[in-house]
Amino acid sequence: MTDKTFLNDIHTIGSPSPSHNLLLNVPMVDWLTVTTFDHSHHNDWLEHQLSLSRLISSQLTPTASRGYEGLKFSPLSWSLLCGEQKSRSHFMSRSSGAGSHAVFKYHLPRLDSLRVTRIDLQITVQIPVDFDWLSFFDFMSASIKSHNPRIKTNLNTNSDYQLSTVYIGSRSSDRFIRFYAKEVTPSPDAIDQTSLRFFRFEVEYKGDRATNVSHALADGASIADFLLGELDRWPELYPPLYDFLLSHLSGDATSASAPSEVVETSKSYAWFVRSVVPFLKRMISDNDYGFQIASHLAAILSDSGYSDAYDRLAPNYVPPQPRSTSRYPSPHAPAQPLQPRPNYHQITTN
Repeated sequence: MTDKTFLNDIHTIGSPSPSHNLLLNVPMVDWLTVTTFDHSHHNDWLEHQLSLSRLISSQLTPTASRGYEGLKFSPLSWSLLCGEQKSRSHFMSRSSGAGSHAVFKYHLPRLDSLRVTRIDLQITVQIPVDFDWLSFFDFMSASIKSHNPRIKTNLNTNSDYQLSTVYIGSRSSDRFIRFYAKEVTPSPDAIDQTSLRFFRFEVEYKGDRATNVSHALADGASIADFLLGELDRWPELYPPLYDFLLSHLSGDATSASAPSEVVETSKSYAWFVRSVVPFLKRMISDNDYGFQIASHLAAILSDSGYSDAYDRLAPNYVPPQPRSTSRYPSPHAPAQPLQPRPNYHQITTN
């Protein structure tokens, strides 16, 4: 997959910008964790991530998790991490959200030589008319208890029962099912700033089950097949919801339920645009403190690697040319012995 093809996939499922598009009525991958001991795989991932960052002028940022360290490509929430297991270098590719679907397609050609330790599959739809979370939970609890008393069900909801989640199973198991209300924060320039809510059905697979599911998808199975299979495990699932989800996953949905996009953004970004930007504009114009505020902002941009942000917005801006691969870990390094960790700090600062 070329970098530009990869970016086309990103634009299809969510724009690589502070504002992302939520895709409705389309089964998708929503989380992916892939691991390997193969040094060459990691180097290919890193080169690909670096190429993407140059194409859209988005800088990679250092990240760390549970003793692993690496780089994050924020437009996809895609992190590449390096750690140690069994006295060997261990590499991880982890992505979350809509971008995971494109990252999964990127990994497909090599999936047989990788280990998938977690994959989440989901479909997001309009909340059914007159849907009631409490009735749904009560029905599901009774149904599951009669089917298998050992399976746990939990309900999380706010005071007015608008935002709710029904869990089936245990978080520590290799299969964990969630039905929840997905809240979307509108883009800051949207006329209507009322938060939107949608219904999401999601299944989280871990361990060997995640690897098996991923390989089945690589062999031609569809995400809809797996989600339908999970629904069919509960033949007495809340009938109004079962029929509603079945129509979307089986391709029998009405034309009104065709794939569609909802422009959304994060609450933090919306708050920044609506509140912080006007405040900064006002403070920069302040006769007493304007210069100091501007100096602080310039220092922040410089320290973050965005000192050329204004140039990036100019019509004649040309992205930097690819740098020599001599700065990155060699793709020919031995896979078995413990290798020195890649110098991620050098990659992001040089």
